[in-house]
Amino acid sequence: MFQDRIDAGIRLAQRLMQYKGPKTIVLGIPRGGVVVAEPVAKALDAPLSVLIVRKIGAPGNEELALGAVSVDEKPVWNADAISVLQPEAPRLEAKVREKVTEVRQRKAAFGFSRMPPLKGRTVIVVDDGIATGATLDAALQWLQSQKPARIVAAVACAPTDTADRFRKKTDDWVCLIESPDFMAVGQFYRDFREVTDEEVKDVLNQAEPKQPTIIN
Repeated sequence: MFQDRIDAGIRLAQRLMQYKGPKTIVLGIPRGGVVVAEPVAKALDAPLSVLIVRKIGAPGNEELALGAVSVDEKPVWNADAISVLQPEAPRLEAKVREKVTEVRQRKAAFGFSRMPPLKGRTVIVVDDGIATGATLDAALQWLQSQKPARIVAAVACAPTDTADRFRKKTDDWVCLIESPDFMAVGQFYRDFREVTDEEVKDVLNQAEPKQPTIIN
């Protein structure tokens, strides 16, 4: 188990030292992923930014992801969940509009516009854990459109089958715990308290003065 998200980030950093270099950038998925990403960025002496993704929860069960929306505001669907639950189209459309609004609000709140160009860089996208992988799917789809040289996914924990899927979707997959008995991300943390928007802003603001010169 991890003591908390900072502990998870320190452990992930130890597995990512090969990527230390001037063209590496670390992106945290808010909220918890930004806290995990902070020690990774510090260890790699890399700039830290944020990649906004919002999960589209199933009606009556927000924890079950039907899909997700990232910064391009295009929904990426969990085909298996959609097939099983068959949610009504109007309800899905309303959910997408809601999540697009949240993405726009977070882009403004977390200074997404200050992210340096990603083309030709090694991008390490960090999260505190994934379950279905819906949010990471949306994040990767947007990242690929930015034409980085390499995409590395670094997460603290994931179900074994989800991990197997993302190994094929990324240039490198780093996951500290892959479990066949995965129930929820929080089961692998002693302290998994909710992270606030203010905490995310503090992490990003503290990292900003340490950003190196942007290399295109």
